[in-house]
Amino acid sequence: MLIGTLSIVAIYVLVNLALLHVLPVQTLAHSALPAADAGAAILGPVSGAAITVVSLIILLSIVNALLLICSRIIYAMGRDGLLIRSASHTDARGTPTFGLYATVFGTLLLILSGTFDNCRFGPRRWRCLPTYRDTWRRRVS
Repeated sequence: MLIGTLSIVAIYVLVNLALLHVLPVQTLAHSALPAADAGAAILGPVSGAAITVVSLIILLSIVNALLLICSRIIYAMGRDGLLIRSASHTDARGTPTFGLYATVFGTLLLILSGTFDNCRFGPRRWRCLPTYRDTWRRRVS
C-alpha cells in the first residue's frame, strides 16, 4: 500500500514539474486545463484539443466511479449505525438506493451552485444555494 501511495505521489510531482518546465507560472495560474495548454505549446493546437477530448472522456469514468463509491460509503455508514437506518437498505439486486439517491442529490446541489469554489461546509455553514442565486442573477441579467 505504501509503494502504491508513493508511486502516485511521484507521478503527481513529475507531471507538475513537467508542466512547470513547459509553461510559465502565470500561464499555469490562469489555465483551466494545464495539460492541454502544455500539449498545445509542445505539439501545436491540435494536440491541445486532443488532450481536452481525452480528458473529458476520462472525466466520465471518474464521475461514474465516484457515484458508485459514494453510494457504497453511505450504505456502509448506515449499516454501521453512523447514519439513519434506512441508509443501510438495498433493493432486490443489492443496490444501495438511499445512498445512490443521496449522492445524486448532493451532486445536483453542487452543480446548481454554479461553482464548487464558493461552497462552504461546516457547522451552520451551508452556503452553496445563495451562490446559485447569485449565479442565476448574473446569467439572467
